Amino acid sequence: MTGIPMTHPGWVAIGLAMVLIGIWLIRWANRNSMTGAIADATAEAAIGALKKRGRPDMPADIRARLDDVAGAPTATGKARKVARYAFRHAMSQVFGIAGFIMVMAGLLLAVFGAFYA
Repeated sequence: MTGIPMTHPGWVAIGLAMVLIGIWLIRWANRNSMTGAIADATAEAAIGALKKRGRPDMPADIRARLDDVAGAPTATGKARKVARYAFRHAMSQVFGIAGFIMVMAGLLLAVFGAFYA
């Protein structure tokens, strides 16, 4: 048994690197996305309501963001903080899509590197 002859090992290595970078981008995007924070808060509140049978508390992640915005002394400072969160959310959406495309392209490149003659 000789195994699978790999004709393009460089493609496989680049493909696997792309998969790892894509997964890292997706994780960063999920961590900085407001939709992810809201979805986590909703799930946490639903589970908390089922367990405690009371009114759920506001999750720490969203509370920290609201306190950060409310802690700004002026309206301009509050607007800047909200703009930063909005920009971070927009970039997380872009990087989430880019990460997904990188994972798919990396898998494709690794498969082609292993089996393409």
